[in-house]
Amino acid sequence: MKTVKYILRSYGNYNKLCSYAPGSPPEDYSGASDIEIDGSFDYLGDCFIALYKNSGSLFIAVNEESHDISSVALTHTKQGLNSKLIVDISGRDNIACEYKPEASLKTWLIDFLSFNDYGKSDESCDYGLFLSNILNDVERQKVLLGLE
Repeated sequence: MKTVKYILRSYGNYNKLCSYAPGSPPEDYSGASDIEIDGSFDYLGDCFIALYKNSGSLFIAVNEESHDISSVALTHTKQGLNSKLIVDISGRDNIACEYKPEASLKTWLIDFLSFNDYGKSDESCDYGLFLSNILNDVERQKVLLGLE
């Protein structure tokens, strides 16, 4: 049986790609640059988290496990500079990913704008918040799937 691998783009570094096969750890990808991108990924603390599409559905990968989004609930909280994403998979123990949001543009953009609160709770700087917002908004899910 052939292993299906998904090509994912880093949420915080546009130039970084990885290949991911459910049940296996992600691997750096350095193949063809004109390949179709299936989704996005980031490391939230010690957790590898990815959102990707397959056969008209969205999936969340947490470390080496992958789940259809219909069986996952995400809760994002923020305290100061720290964020936490709780991944609740139906019938399983929760997974807590604690991290400090870091995006490639965050630091210089905040300094450039001289507006210290910009981006601190914005999903463009926090992949966990982005994922939580996607899972709680059916219209955005449709856009990701190319249905709207």
